[in-house]
Amino acid sequence: MKRVVLAASFFIGFMLNQTQLRAQDTSEKILSTKVTQFFDAMAKRDSAQMRSFFYGNPSLESIHKNKEGKSVFEAEVLDSFLTSVANIPTTLKFQERIDKTTVHQDGLIAVAWCEYTFILNGKVSHTGVDVFTFAYINSDWKIIRLADSRRK
Repeated sequence: MKRVVLAASFFIGFMLNQTQLRAQDTSEKILSTKVTQFFDAMAKRDSAQMRSFFYGNPSLESIHKNKEGKSVFEAEVLDSFLTSVANIPTTLKFQERIDKTTVHQDGLIAVAWCEYTFILNGKVSHTGVDVFTFAYINSDWKIIRLADSRRK
């Protein structure tokens, strides 16, 4: 009897773990797709579509080194960011190409760590990492924080 209970416990535990792994794998695909869609909207300068990815008043932060090699930290409000993207001249062609994405999730919160290459008029401008913090709100993943680093 103990063996039957032990085997049943092992089986149930295994199945629950497999279900959680499938759910997390699905969330990783959804979040990776959201990141891609966000940057597609950015390349189109579509501030309304970009806004739809965010929840509330998200934190938007950037860190890079200036010409003197000193760290510069900048914070921006969402409306200012969206306006600046919408006002990029159409003569400038840009793409934020995601080279690699790693997603970590715990229940209703997830982080997508995205290594990127920023291409401006066909040439590499800089590289870095975008860090998206997502929250699962009202049956959808929304960005609650976006931070990036930039390096030449």
